[in-house]
Amino acid sequence: MLFQIITGIKMSSNVDTRAANKCPVFGHSCELVTNVLPTYMNMMMYYSHIRQKLSSDQAKEPTVSEIAEIVATDIEAVWHKASIPVVSHTRILKLIRNSHDELRKLMKPFKGRKADNKYLLKLQEYADKSRQKLFVIAICKCVHGNCGCAKQNKVPPQEQHFLQDQRTMRIMFIGSVDRVSSAKLKKHYDRKLKEDSRAKKALKLDLIDQCPGVIDLNNDDSSDAEIGLDEDLSQTEAESNTMITDTETLTSSKPSSSQMRRKLPKLAKICDRLAVSDRVGAAVATSVLEDFGIVSQTDANVIDRYKLRRERKMARDHLVDSTDAIQTLYFDDRKDKTIKLEKKGSCWYRNVITEEHITILNEPGGKFITHLAPKSSSVRDIADCIYTYYENNGYNITNILGIGCNHTATYTGPAGGIIRLLEIKLGRPLQWLPCLLHANELPLRHLIKHLDGKTTGPQGFSGPIGSALLNCELQPVYNFVAISSSIPDVSLSELSTDQRYLHEMCLSVMTGSCSEELARRNPGKMAHSRWLTTANRILRLYISQQNPTHSLQMLATYIMQVYAPVWFAIKSKPSCVDGTKHIWLTVHLSRSLPTEVKNIIDPVIQRNAYFAHPENLLIAMVTDDRDHTKQLGLRRILKARKEQKTGI
Repeated sequence: MLFQIITGIKMSSNVDTRAANKCPVFGHSCELVTNVLPTYMNMMMYYSHIRQKLSSDQAKEPTVSEIAEIVATDIEAVWHKASIPVVSHTRILKLIRNSHDELRKLMKPFKGRKADNKYLLKLQEYADKSRQKLFVIAICKCVHGNCGCAKQNKVPPQEQHFLQDQRTMRIMFIGSVDRVSSAKLKKHYDRKLKEDSRAKKALKLDLIDQCPGVIDLNNDDSSDAEIGLDEDLSQTEAESNTMITDTETLTSSKPSSSQMRRKLPKLAKICDRLAVSDRVGAAVATSVLEDFGIVSQTDANVIDRYKLRRERKMARDHLVDSTDAIQTLYFDDRKDKTIKLEKKGSCWYRNVITEEHITILNEPGGKFITHLAPKSSSVRDIADCIYTYYENNGYNITNILGIGCNHTATYTGPAGGIIRLLEIKLGRPLQWLPCLLHANELPLRHLIKHLDGKTTGPQGFSGPIGSALLNCELQPVYNFVAISSSIPDVSLSELSTDQRYLHEMCLSVMTGSCSEELARRNPGKMAHSRWLTTANRILRLYISQQNPTHSLQMLATYIMQVYAPVWFAIKSKPSCVDGTKHIWLTVHLSRSLPTEVKNIIDPVIQRNAYFAHPENLLIAMVTDDRDHTKQLGLRRILKARKEQKTGI
């Protein structure tokens, strides 16, 4: 067992001596101190203490799981006492087992190497590390002041200083109950109970109003029933979930011919999304209500297939009516792992496959419509799938004027792209509105490929710059040469963590100094589907090089002078009427770059400048702030309509 291994001493079969119970790494075992958060050393010493206690109380040696269960429960109680949200009990058990396995592996050669100074130094380093490192089981691992966790998982503000102290100096300790804070929490809890009580009373009145003539307030029987209802409404939150059942019991005292009038929009939507029949959807919904005791088969609230069929039709009609004014279709694809059932013989088997999913959105507003699974990833199957969905669900696809996607050849191919195939099906051209953020990434991607080599896999790079990006945030910051830039004003509250990092890093590179807090921050996960985080890491690598290479300087300059300004300009003005201006801004800012860089990025910009096409230029003209530009754009449109050659 572990304790026999770490002692390296032959133990007596009768009584364990004090020397036999001493660990060469941590010393004698001891109880868990409950007024401070435990370190790894405290945890392992308490683990040894529990093991000795269980060994003396039972004949056989306790298992690791038995010991870890007790240790995890007690450590969890200490963290709860400090009012800090912790991870799941299973996760705590895993952390304890990992520490146990690490120590066991370290102590395995102890008998043969206990005279080896190098080995003893290794044990001492492990002990020092365990003594200083806090055994952290808090859910929130964020840096103080930059927490993005959910509210229930955050470390309370009044406990953040204590947690920081426990990680460093360990001067503070957990005291007695904070009467002031407890009084505030109790007041908040009492106020919430009163609000719940008022809401339940209002619900009772609504239920009575919805059932006129069913409950006679002058009848003695109904009074008793109403008292029963009051008692049910005053129960706990868990019991209040059965309130519908109690109310239906009230209404059953008199015969009623009421029909099922409740709307079921969410049930209708999920049935359409999963493509189940009316019969199956109604059977599943009614079965769930029965299991919860809400309805019975003789109840008027039972959902039949005809009710669900009407609800699905109303939901589709409502969606069609609400989307008639939206005349742009946006779509994107993604390969997801999907569970499929396959029949082999008379048995069904579950199989995980990679399936193509197409997400459909309506703009403006980014309203999600559905996701589709085409027969294959071919361009024609995807186009047929989108067109068929609109036809089968009553959407008027002929009203669509614009279509948006990213810039891959699968979507924007001039002859066999998805947009072109949809135009052929509709018999008319559409307004092409490809993603400008994707268009802004493509020149950066080609520039990295030219200066640093090709990519390797979904995250890696083959060149020296790309290889150094993985751990760039760990490198120290040196004095670096500032790079001029013109970053547009944006609302920081609308930016994600990675986007805000790019904004702050650009400002730091502009001024020539970077704060320690920003240098320690994570630039974001690197992936070839998220080039913004790659730009973050390139700038972070640039400020950590005393003598940056010419290629790294060119990449950092391009990001500062073209990529980042255009990105934030698109973020601040995402409308399609500004698309042409963003293309012009890309061209304008890139003119100051070296000829070598322009020779690489100019063909990429030209291939993906869809917002420089005539139809998008006209949109920019008729929405311009200058009257003469609006009039010129309008004259061009009227002239084109008279000629009837372009299909506009």
